[in-house]
Amino acid sequence: MKHTSILLKIFLCSAFFMEDGKSLRSDDEHYTDKRQLTDDVSVYYKLVKVNDEASNKTVSLSPNSTDTNVNALSIKLVYKGLAWISFGIAPNSQGRMMGSESIIGVPDEAVSVENPGRYKMTEYFSDAVFLERPSKQTLVNASVSQNSSGITTLTFIKLLNERKSIYIDKDGNHTFVS
Repeated sequence: MKHTSILLKIFLCSAFFMEDGKSLRSDDEHYTDKRQLTDDVSVYYKLVKVNDEASNKTVSLSPNSTDTNVNALSIKLVYKGLAWISFGIAPNSQGRMMGSESIIGVPDEAVSVENPGRYKMTEYFSDAVFLERPSKQTLVNASVSQNSSGITTLTFIKLLNERKSIYIDKDGNHTFVS
């Protein structure tokens, strides 16, 4: 199965932005923003409030999250094709794989605590991508799927500030690798 790789830079605190003409308000009611990365890849996102950080099991989202009470990033990555897909969080603005964290969804495998799962990327090649231990699998409402129209979708909610994880500043400019 092939993988699509694109470098993405988004400014999280803005509800609507046009950095290069490809960002727009979301056409999905569950997300505030959409970024068209290529003709085949779109990312939808929204800053949200996860009400139960301790368990990360049953979660309700505040319908009107404000910049002062958000603590998580909700993502939907859509690829017009059949492939495993990923969304990475780079430790710096260079967007390099080494040192990044990634959420990888493999649609050929059952959805579980580890699929989609969090991975650590220690080098620039596939042998250096490691599934995080079960205690680090803290994604909320994570899923990966493919439909009969050939669309692959990865969805998840990730806390902005987790112990021993790359911090995502809700007011900052971040580099994501997708």
